[in-house]
Amino acid sequence: LDMPSVLTNKLRIDFNPNHGMKSEAGRWLNAFIATLTNKHLTRCDIAFDIFNRPEVVGYRPWVFGSSKRPYYGRSGDLETLYVGQARSDKQIRQYNKLLEQKKKRSRLEKRLVSETSRLNAMKVDSPDVVLQQQALVAELEYAINDIKTDKYESWWRLELELHTRKISEWDSTVTEVLDAFYKPIWESATSPSLRAQLLVMGTPSMVDDYYASLNGKAREKLRKDMKKADKHTEIAEELKQVFADNKDKLQAQLHGYEAEFELIADDNKTPLEKEPYLSRVEHLMQIEKD
Repeated sequence: LDMPSVLTNKLRIDFNPNHGMKSEAGRWLNAFIATLTNKHLTRCDIAFDIFNRPEVVGYRPWVFGSSKRPYYGRSGDLETLYVGQARSDKQIRQYNKLLEQKKKRSRLEKRLVSETSRLNAMKVDSPDVVLQQQALVAELEYAINDIKTDKYESWWRLELELHTRKISEWDSTVTEVLDAFYKPIWESATSPSLRAQLLVMGTPSMVDDYYASLNGKAREKLRKDMKKADKHTEIAEELKQVFADNKDKLQAQLHGYEAEFELIADDNKTPLEKEPYLSRVEHLMQIEKD
């Protein structure tokens, strides 16, 4: 829950309606939301999971004109790419989900060792405390077993975070991003200099430093050349098909939340002119290569 300091009559509720709504806390939240008026959906996440397609690391959403923040691991490999600002209408994230899950599992395993040691050191004359600790240990064991890191060769996620007006444009926005999701085919260029440029632009560890080193005219020319160049779009085309197969389900999910939480249809007001009710609607789609 968040109440902006400059808007004392406004309230923001940030939660994921796909998880925990049947728990005691979820039931309380549902009851609380029912007492509110003028509620608006102001965030929607749409994600694609890409399994066992390691070549996707050479792909990226080429949305020129938007800020880009890449994060690399110690080995120099790309781990996460942010395109667009966090508070803008649209932000794109492309990240190594398998690596994220491995790190999460490692953290949970370390905590399990610690909590199990605490459990073993507890006195049996405090049964309630022991039961609580046993429940915590069991919960950690379940969470660890639920993380399947050995099932995939690679696992990348392409995720769109949409806000305000972009939510109503989710269909065209996803299509635009997938149209721009590709890897340049450097071998197709006839000019040796362009071949070298496209090779760099398709190499995650080199592309950002190289592009930043160009002046304005050189960047503009490269952008035009990239639009004309041949591209690897195979994964993007598969994602488009998955998206098409899930459109009706996603639309039904959005309408379902509007009805369940009695949301008001969004309009062209800015977020500060609304009663901001932030519900994180999340829809996940995936492709996998055997």
